[in-house]
Amino acid sequence: MTYFTGNIYQPAVLREVKRDGVTVKVADFNVAENRRQRNGKTTTIFWRVTVWRNLAEKLTPYLTVGRIVSIEGDATCSPYIDKNGNAAATMEIKNPVKVTLFGKTT
Repeated sequence: MTYFTGNIYQPAVLREVKRDGVTVKVADFNVAENRRQRNGKTTTIFWRVTVWRNLAEKLTPYLTVGRIVSIEGDATCSPYIDKNGNAAATMEIKNPVKVTLFGKTT
């Protein structure tokens, strides 16, 4: 189980998909997590988060740029080659166990 807190840098996009013949709502949004290292440097990890069904529909209006959010769920890492030919990876949380919003929306 992974737990992190960060800022939403790309707002949620609510869409509908067919899953096992049933249409369900799904929302994707992106969070930037700043981790401080022992040497004083900060590393930013960019997360893609996917929420489904009622949670997707209820949270989407509140998942705005700059909002602080905590996420708890199972993480996956998907490696890829970026447009410059460098190795990179996408960090994802699909169907988080817990989503906590902080602050007010603007």
